[in-house]
Amino acid sequence: MARWRKKAVTTDQNAPIGVATGAILGLVSFLLAFTFGIAASHYDARKATVLEEANAIGTAHLRADFLPEAQKAEAAALLRDYTQLRLSAALARVNRQEYDEVVRRSEEIHGKLWRLVVSNAATDPTPVSALLVSAVNDVIDVHSKRITHGVHNRIPMAIWLGLYAVSCVGIASAAYRISQSANKRSDMLPALTFAFAAVMTLIADLDDPRHGFLLNDQAPLQATLTIFDAGN
Repeated sequence: MARWRKKAVTTDQNAPIGVATGAILGLVSFLLAFTFGIAASHYDARKATVLEEANAIGTAHLRADFLPEAQKAEAAALLRDYTQLRLSAALARVNRQEYDEVVRRSEEIHGKLWRLVVSNAATDPTPVSALLVSAVNDVIDVHSKRITHGVHNRIPMAIWLGLYAVSCVGIASAAYRISQSANKRSDMLPALTFAFAAVMTLIADLDDPRHGFLLNDQAPLQATLTIFDAGN
């Protein structure tokens, strides 16, 4: 009877600790799911923008066929160089300084393309020339969208700090709960720590467009470049 009462008292005393630990770990799981959702949405947006940019370049290339022969060749060369530039930067995993240089060169090509189509529209103001101006404008707009998704749309640092802090509290609570139990050793604590760390690493990988393993597929731009090369 004495042993049973001692065990009952110990269990009752540990019950609040177990409830608090479960609540904290549940909060960690919620924050992980919330942050993962943000990172996944950023990844999907970048992926969609690659396809959108490839389509915009392809449309501009097709509509450039209506230009006079000399301007047509110049526009095709500019669009090919632009596609190659964007594709090389994505596949080479450039650093921030190199990325800024890619942006500068991209905007330089934008300027040349824009002056070309505006000059043609001013000389021959037809619905076809207006469509070409619109196509080049779409290329420029998608460029701005890719910069927004690739540089500015990131998980805020405040969320990262909150996630790290709550995760540390959760792991510490779990360790304390295990130390208060009858079995003072458990292989589950390292597994729990590894699981949280793995998920946070995956989130960081999803949210980073230039590093890690989960990089966006550049197949649409590669297909567009293949079309340019086939036409030469």
